[in-house]
Amino acid sequence: MRLILTATALLSWVSSYGRPVILVTGLLGFAGLWIYAGQRTRYDRDVDGVANGRLRPETGAVMGIAVCSVILGVVALGVIVAGLL
Repeated sequence: MRLILTATALLSWVSSYGRPVILVTGLLGFAGLWIYAGQRTRYDRDVDGVANGRLRPETGAVMGIAVCSVILGVVALGVIVAGLL
């Protein structure tokens, strides 16, 4: 939910940095919704794993969030650099 809130806060920067901020906002919103949508499934899987003594690491979710973070960072940096030129 915080990513979605951050995405809406970024919309105020459109007047300063232009339309590319909308790209960053869309990526943040997508990442937030992706995390939120999969949370219930991951929670249920973890509860079953704790109950059965077979808890597995969520490497796919961690890698997905890491990739999203890197992409968002690169795009945001690109938007800032392009705004300075």
